[in-house]
Amino acid sequence: MSVAGPRIHTYLWDRCFLLQGHEYELDRRHNPYHRPSATLLVAHEGSFELGINGEPPREYEAVLLPVNIQRDWITSHGRPFTIADAGVSSQAYLRLAPYLSPGQPRVLAPALRDRLRGLLARHDPGVLDVEAAVLLFGAAVDACCDPPRPPLRREPRILRVMEQIERLPLDQLSHEDLSQEAQLSASRLRALFQRHVGCTISQYMRWVAGSKAAEMWREGSSFTDIALAAGFYDLAHADRVMNEIFGMNPTVMTDPRLYQLHFRR
Repeated sequence: MSVAGPRIHTYLWDRCFLLQGHEYELDRRHNPYHRPSATLLVAHEGSFELGINGEPPREYEAVLLPVNIQRDWITSHGRPFTIADAGVSSQAYLRLAPYLSPGQPRVLAPALRDRLRGLLARHDPGVLDVEAAVLLFGAAVDACCDPPRPPLRREPRILRVMEQIERLPLDQLSHEDLSQEAQLSASRLRALFQRHVGCTISQYMRWVAGSKAAEMWREGSSFTDIALAAGFYDLAHADRVMNEIFGMNPTVMTDPRLYQLHFRR
């Protein structure tokens, strides 16, 4: 795995993030990863190269990726690039879900691409504060949700399970307890969760724990303390999960030569 380019700015809040850089590259061809999120990728000019689902990389200008698509390779060819990522538990994801193409990227039409580029052109990558990043993210989601469609609605029992996973550390969660919370058999819960959320319960549990760990970084705690508080068994377990959900390990994510993390307070 390699990340290239000058410092990349990543703004994080409420299970969403906005990533911007003057150039960007992520190579996971030998270890692909999947995210429980909808992801918008936009080249500010020209095109970028994207490899997904083990297929040969293709050139895109603006694309919307669905939940859990296999991500292998991204390079912006040394040009400015933006990623807007809406996790499956976010309100932004519920709005974007009706516009996704399951298992395949949705190539955005030229008019929408140009609208997004117009929004991005107002801000040089790396000069935003977090609130401005949140507003830019919201404007990009608004642009993608045109014409309006009803947002995704989830089954109440699935929402209770998601809330339980949010409340507890990873090591205090069990499929048996979650089945009891939903008052469903384990097999029925697994099927419903996959249909309503787009990922397995286990993957969602790991994603929430990893997201909690990322949020704890802003407090300045050691990664050992963060890993234990989020419910990971040890540092190796935390490292594997962060690689799985963010496409890179914590050492890379927190390297100030590569990434600058900005958290909403």
